[in-house]
Formats: sequence, C-alpha cells, structure tokens
Amino acid sequence: MWQAKRVIKQILLIYLTTTGIFLAIFFTFWYDKLTRDLLTNNIAPLRDMHRTIVLSVLNSKFTPLEQSCKSIANVSQFKFAILDDKRVFCSDLSIDEKNLQSIDFRERGRVIYDSKVLFSAPLNFSNFFLQGNDNANVQNNPNSTNTLRTIIEGADLSSELLQIRLMVLFVALLSFALIGVISYFLVKTALRPLELKIKTLNSFIKDFTHEINTPLSVI
Repeated sequence: MWQAKRVIKQILLIYLTTTGIFLAIFFTFWYDKLTRDLLTNNIAPLRDMHRTIVLSVLNSKFTPLEQSCKSIANVSQFKFAILDDKRVFCSDLSIDEKNLQSIDFRERGRVIYDSKVLFSAPLNFSNFFLQGNDNANVQNNPNSTNTLRTIIEGADLSSELLQIRLMVLFVALLSFALIGVISYFLVKTALRPLELKIKTLNSFIKDFTHEINTPLSVI
C-alpha cells in the first residue's frame, strides 16, 4: 500500500512543479499587462503637461533655460525636469538628480519608477528652438545624442500597484491550490485500480502464507 502512496506523491510532485512554473510565467505576464494598462491610463495628462512646457519655453526662448524652468514650475505647479545627456538644467522631481540619467524610457518614453509615473519626450521639436542659447545647449538635429528632453512626474501609484500585486498573488495562490486539490483526486482516481490490485495481491499472499504455514506446523 505504501508503494501506491509513494507513486501518488511522486506524480503529484512532478505535476505541481511543472504547473507551478507555468502559473508563474502566466501571472508574470498578467502582472506586466496590468501595470502597462495602469501606466497608459495615467499618461495622457503628462502629454498635455509636456506640450504646455514646450510652448512656455518657446515663448521665452530669449530667457535662460534655468530661469524659464523656475517660472514654469511656479506658475503651473508641474513636477518636471529638463536635461540632456550631460547636464540637468532644472528639476523639481521627487527623484534624485543623479538617478535621472539612468532611468530607461525605451517603452514609448513612459515608465513607472519608484511607484510614480514618469513621461519623457524631446524638447527640441522645431529647428529654431532656442538657437544660440549657451545655457540651453540645444542641438537642432533631432537624432543627436545630446538633445534636450523633459521628464515629467505624474501620480503616485503605490496603492494601485499594491492592489494589483495582492490581486495577482491571491489569484495565483488560489489557482495553485485548486489545481493541487483537483490533481490529487485525479491521480487518486487513476491509481485506484492499482491500489485494489496491490491490496488483492497482499491479501492473496497473506492467505497463501497462512495456508502453507498450517500443514507445515502439523508436520
């Protein structure tokens, strides 16, 4: 009987291990999709902020860029930074200036960093933008590696991200538990004929041994 239980445990272990790997991959993709959807839903206001910042800088193109930044920040209450690959010209973000250059914006200039929505876009969309301003150090070539860009900080998504993580974790654990219970009963049902045969064989051996022992004892 113990052999059947051992076989059941081995089959369940293999099945649950492979199922657990599959569920981990599935729920990882699901979590990524939920976070991308959350990011997309919160990016529209930041695009509008970017347009406002660009237009404001264009309207004050003869003013040093640092001074324009302060004026825009005071009037609009936007949290943004203007920088290039070498220098941060201004920033009132809650993120340390040293970490701004290391943020990866490859996914359409949007990212969730430290639970906050960040949007980045080039600042030099016109060929006359701040031409000749040493403080701005603006390049006319849009393909330049030293092009000015903005980073705009949006809403704090800590609570939304926590809800997504808890939901994904709860569904993952519930799915694994349900699959484990169903798998146990399926394996148990599939191996029931084997258990009956083992039980019958053990009974036969026990009866046979008893029948042999009786005449031998008399002899």
